[in-house]
Amino acid sequence: MDVAGVASVRGGLGLGLLFVRDGKLLDGRTFFWPGLELADGPELLWSFLGQFYSEMAGSVPARIVVPWLAPKEPEADMRESHNVCAALDAEGSPADGEGAPLSPTEESLSETGFAHEALEALLTELRGDVSGVVRIRLPRDADERALVDMAASNACEAVLRRQDEPLADRLGAALQAAIPIRRIECVDASHTGGRDTRVGMVVFEDGRPNKADYRTYALENTHGDDYAALSQWAVRRMHDGPPWADLVLIDGGRGQIAAVLRACKETLSQLHVSGLSVEPRVPGGLPFVLAGIAKARDEEGRADRRAGNVRDRIFLPGRSNPLPLKEGASELLFLQHVRDTAHHFALGRHRRAHAGTALEGELTRIPGIGPAMARRLWEAFGSFENMLAATEAELARVPGVGPVTARRLAERFCRLRDARKHASTSHGVPG
Repeated sequence: MDVAGVASVRGGLGLGLLFVRDGKLLDGRTFFWPGLELADGPELLWSFLGQFYSEMAGSVPARIVVPWLAPKEPEADMRESHNVCAALDAEGSPADGEGAPLSPTEESLSETGFAHEALEALLTELRGDVSGVVRIRLPRDADERALVDMAASNACEAVLRRQDEPLADRLGAALQAAIPIRRIECVDASHTGGRDTRVGMVVFEDGRPNKADYRTYALENTHGDDYAALSQWAVRRMHDGPPWADLVLIDGGRGQIAAVLRACKETLSQLHVSGLSVEPRVPGGLPFVLAGIAKARDEEGRADRRAGNVRDRIFLPGRSNPLPLKEGASELLFLQHVRDTAHHFALGRHRRAHAGTALEGELTRIPGIGPAMARRLWEAFGSFENMLAATEAELARVPGVGPVTARRLAERFCRLRDARKHASTSHGVPG
């Protein structure tokens, strides 16, 4: 059997895995996820198990002992969760300060009701039909609980032993950069049918997200072209100026990197002509390292969105082949975590913007409401239904909507409510 334990270390979570064969403890491995909290533990563990054993098909044991059972909807977790399984093994990732291994209590170990049949079926298939069914279970007795504690302690100790190797230096070496990588800006573009294009930018500093510096860029005339969207973003980002990132990470491969690089250099030339110079910090004249992370592809050529897919690749400008990072390398998996965070951020902001566009269109069909007022109402109430239900006093509190306009809006909304009620009751549907 294998035994997993999770350690809560200041700065992130550590995970230890023990390999027990014929009743003997043979070996173990440790991993580290910076920036995650104890609440992320169950989902992280489940995503990790699916990814780790997919790459270790020949070593899947008959029994895997875990401190928690799986979150709900494991199928969705294994295929769609992008920000959980960014494993950084503790052989390279530091954590600040001391940490303590989690000691699973009887209560935490007895929590049931989470489906995990899908992962068991997957691991059984990887193990092979002849070898028998794989079971993922909580500890059966005090001995197995002690092994869970030992796995967690190993993870904690391994992280603390590696404090002298900062993540920034390791990332710099992995990316063949002349500078340590402390600040990362990662961008991802999204759109709906070529419209409402948004580029979301997330920022990580010293391995942790800096949400105060997250940004969303609304772009026009990109027509669903990611190259055009990223080029527009690059121009705007260069004009924004410092603070510069140590690494700008693009969700894409060689083509996306080339588009961003070209836009950055053209903008730098224009800034120089206008008397504004940007000090280059890396070869090529840019103030940051530029890289792209390309998604692995499945057998049918589609992007493989499994959590923690270790086959993603890192590309640099002017280099035809990806960097020689081994599958599962801690630096690769951390950058994947950053990319996945950017993907979620961009997608979430795009959906909100798309909903706002639809609502604005419905509002502007009401006489007396223009686009500016529609946007303010949307920001205040969030949905058309909330506006219809708002009182005159609530409408008047919206910036730019005075008492007179609020009264007119309330009257119009009242008529709309009455019209809807009449339409529903006339068709035999309760209002």
